[in-house]
Amino acid sequence: MVGPVDFENNADYWQQDRWSGQFPIKWHIIKDVPNSCFRHILIENNDNKPVTHSRDSQEVKLEQGMQMLRIFHSHEAETSLLDDFNYYDEREKSSMERKAKQRASTNGNPMVTLSKGTINQLSDNLADTLRLEGDKNLPK
Repeated sequence: MVGPVDFENNADYWQQDRWSGQFPIKWHIIKDVPNSCFRHILIENNDNKPVTHSRDSQEVKLEQGMQMLRIFHSHEAETSLLDDFNYYDEREKSSMERKAKQRASTNGNPMVTLSKGTINQLSDNLADTLRLEGDKNLPK
């Protein structure tokens, strides 16, 4: 973390809207390291559970933190989170589309997708109806 939390600026990429704010970070290491590499590291202030059972913002003592950094540094990773960006971009796009549809339906404006054939049929029916209504008003 290289700056303060900006609670006025929100991100749209959380699955739930209960988190707010953003803060700038600088990534030092970006690679996939399996949890199995860390299970032997126990956290005293979390009932001596493995660090892999910790939650966000769990405090880690210096000794265990240094062990974790050594593992991150020395692990030979073949993959990275960066490899998965396309997947997560598509997932985010479909999530935002789903949220937009939900908002539209709760606002009383349900979004309906119709096939081209259905639209053409509705158009023809409307044209026939208008023709019939128009014929009624013509003088005989």
